[in-house]
Amino acid sequence: MVNQIEYHPGFGQVKSAEYCQANGIVVEAWSPLGNGGVLRNGELNRIAGKYKKSAAQICIRWLMQKNIVPLPKSTHEKYIRENEENRNENETVRKFNSIGSRHGL
Repeated sequence: MVNQIEYHPGFGQVKSAEYCQANGIVVEAWSPLGNGGVLRNGELNRIAGKYKKSAAQICIRWLMQKNIVPLPKSTHEKYIRENEENRNENETVRKFNSIGSRHGL
């Protein structure tokens, strides 16, 4: 079973996600980039620059490490490839645990 909910830095439906995960329901995030709004956040862009990633990659990685399946939408090959690269990135996973709370996203 899958529950698709809006979930991104700045709008995390934590209780819903926790309930689903505790009951074997996969959580899928629609609008994982906040309809692009999250990408304009200065702090998120600072973090992205520090790790030589895009703000979108940071958002997607943040969701993945929370065991939430991101559902990014793009029609641009560059961004589709960027999203795929993010899937294979393991080293920085632990570094984004508290993005939502620490940086007010």
